Amino acid sequence: MIDKRLTMRLTNHWNGLRGGLVLPQWEDFDIAKFNDIWQQCCGWSVKPGDVNTILFTYEHVGNSIKQAVGSDLTGKVFSSLLQGFPGPRVKAVVRNELTEGMFADHFRNFPAARIVQKIDKVIKKLSPVIEEGRFTDEHNRVVRYRSCLLPFGKEDTVTNIVLGLSWKSY
Repeated sequence: MIDKRLTMRLTNHWNGLRGGLVLPQWEDFDIAKFNDIWQQCCGWSVKPGDVNTILFTYEHVGNSIKQAVGSDLTGKVFSSLLQGFPGPRVKAVVRNELTEGMFADHFRNFPAARIVQKIDKVIKKLSPVIEEGRFTDEHNRVVRYRSCLLPFGKEDTVTNIVLGLSWKSY
């Protein structure tokens, strides 16, 4: 389990890129620096949808996550039903799509579903959300995880989010 090293490396890089800016720019993020952990990461583009929605598109899903989820979510979209800014309702939308919708079988016992539900917090705070936790999977094993969600953008508008995730079953 790469755990803290993964979250610390990504967060430290994010802070270095940010400098005095509100958000670091996505174009400055150097994926090559993370070849050894990039397979444990997801990346989303963030764009306004219709008048009341924000769209999150999976631009990258690392092989480790694809295997754990059992599917390649690259290109899949989930959305918020909010007026230009995610808030409390985004949790319900994401929870519905991940735990009841088309991704339900893949995400039911995978830590990414719990973490993705916090994506609105990243957009509101314009700063990383770092989390660790545990849960019991369908095989009655304890799964421990660490994660970070990192926003990128221009000025105070989030254009991309990176998720770094490590987990281990006991």
